Amino acid sequence: MIHLYSTKSGTRRWLMHVFFNVLDISAINAWILYKEVTGKKKLSRRNFILQLCEKLRAPYASSRNTANARKPMEQSVNREETIQRRTKCRVKLSCKRNHTWKTCPDCKIAVCSKCASREVGCIDCYENSTK
Repeated sequence: MIHLYSTKSGTRRWLMHVFFNVLDISAINAWILYKEVTGKKKLSRRNFILQLCEKLRAPYASSRNTANARKPMEQSVNREETIQRRTKCRVKLSCKRNHTWKTCPDCKIAVCSKCASREVGCIDCYENSTK
């Protein structure tokens, strides 16, 4: 019964296997209890899991959309200031894999979305403007 609609995914970590197994077992137990308490015998396990996921996700999705709304990066970097081909971010060495099309409007270096601040293109220009 667990294997029909399982949350397990391919992982090598044993702790994740245990977590996914506990999640599957708790979903089955919740489905059985729901059927016994409400008397709805026709509700399939798949529909119950989908409804359960939607109910658990709804409060977080609505609060996330309103509370964490940020300005898009397009406001700080001009469209004309884009690079012809993607290059690596030049602000930090830790951003090796952050390829980007955008540049800082002031210093014209490649800036990934991680390193870009909201008002100014890159962190270095932001620090220089605040001094």
